[in-house]
Amino acid sequence: MGDPNHSGSRLRVGDNTYAMTQQGSSWEHYATTLLEFQSSYIRRVDLRLRLTASRIARLASVGLGDSFAVLTPCNPRGARVSNQSNGTRVEDLQRELVQHAHRFIRVDGLSLDRKRREQGFGVALELAEAIEVARAWEQEALFWFDGHAFWLVPVVSDGRAVRLPAGGRALKAASQPRDAKGAVFDLDAGPRARPQSTRLVGMVSWFWGPAHSRVSVYRLSRDRKRSRWILWDSPQFEELQDEESEGDYPRAHCPADNGSAREAALMLLGFTWQRERELCDIPDGPPTEVQGGTFISAVEIVALAQQVLGEPAGG
Repeated sequence: MGDPNHSGSRLRVGDNTYAMTQQGSSWEHYATTLLEFQSSYIRRVDLRLRLTASRIARLASVGLGDSFAVLTPCNPRGARVSNQSNGTRVEDLQRELVQHAHRFIRVDGLSLDRKRREQGFGVALELAEAIEVARAWEQEALFWFDGHAFWLVPVVSDGRAVRLPAGGRALKAASQPRDAKGAVFDLDAGPRARPQSTRLVGMVSWFWGPAHSRVSVYRLSRDRKRSRWILWDSPQFEELQDEESEGDYPRAHCPADNGSAREAALMLLGFTWQRERELCDIPDGPPTEVQGGTFISAVEIVALAQQVLGEPAGG
């Protein structure tokens, strides 16, 4: 459908950062939600991060069509109510969706610390109808997936729809999680020209179903100032047959004084897999096929994968 601000819903177009500020801190909180899907294709979406081509393809495979809404009946008008009351509201909304023969799947919204959860559903609805359903359940806002990105759409106020991830330095920083050693994971980074002086860390492959596979070639380099190690990923997804499935992506980086190239490669690879597992960009368990690189053997890569990703299902 494209921009919800042009959908006839009386929403005004505006700069993302400005719109977030105008709506207040509670509005900003919506933009840092984690969406948890009950689907074999995708399990979690971090709304602080730009959707990659592979994740867009997986969202299109959940059975809701090219676009859909994410609705919750919990905590009407932002007021916290009991778990029992919320549970009843969820059951009632599900019954309503079944009665109207809407296609839906379970999608919950989680706070970043995972301490707060609002149960809800991804529903195949037109945006205008989704807004009416959310309004009937006294919701302040809903999430809308337009086939390319998620939008935060106001329901009870005549405000602006905000394309996610939202602008602003605070949200930009939040979208780059760090570990204790200063390693930074940046899934939002697009393909870039990697230096010719990179060294091969390893090549790994995952297969998790018919026409669903991923091959990643990891390389390590220094930045131009030689102050940081950078882990590059050149992923290829079988289900994507377009140019977006190829390219060189700087997945993670850390200070160069953290250790040798070998130590940096192990740390950055493990850190990248940990973050991708949280974001559900790779399946549980070690890769199906592994090739070692310049300073890490295939055995070491498998051991690292088992440590970070766990054993394969049924293993």
